[in-house]
Amino acid sequence: MGVFSRLISEESYYCKWVDEDRRITIDAGILESAFNIKLRSGQTIHLWAVLGATGQVQLLPPSSELAQQRESYSKVSSPQQLPWDASSGKKAGLFRQLSAISQVSCHVRGKKVRLTLPSDIVDLEILRCDEPLVVSRVGEVLELWRKDHWLSASAVADLKLLTRQARDALDVD
Repeated sequence: MGVFSRLISEESYYCKWVDEDRRITIDAGILESAFNIKLRSGQTIHLWAVLGATGQVQLLPPSSELAQQRESYSKVSSPQQLPWDASSGKKAGLFRQLSAISQVSCHVRGKKVRLTLPSDIVDLEILRCDEPLVVSRVGEVLELWRKDHWLSASAVADLKLLTRQARDALDVD
């Protein structure tokens, strides 16, 4: 059902559909290799999903420090009570960002994983049901994008600038 596909060992992107129940099915190998984990059929795991600045949802490796901090935050019954007038303070901003990190349920079925998105990601139209989305992986970075946002964020306006930035980032002469 994919619209386009490109698979390379450590980098890949492909198009999937989000169904009306907010589910996406991907190959288990993508999660296993990106996050260095072993999945078994019938297993359900939960991953934390961070909203990115350019409209993407980044899934966090379970072993990442931010995933562990978010897990701790969810176990705190009332995160350090903030006074009513603290809405513009640093702690209020931090707690707002931590509470916006959503949990994605991942159910393993054979060599596939069914991701179930939290309702707020769909309600806020970060991702949409019955539309294609792009699953992007580079190293340990695994992201979900609305197709229109992916096309906009990955478009190259200046090839010379991209070439210089790639040379600097990759140390290629």
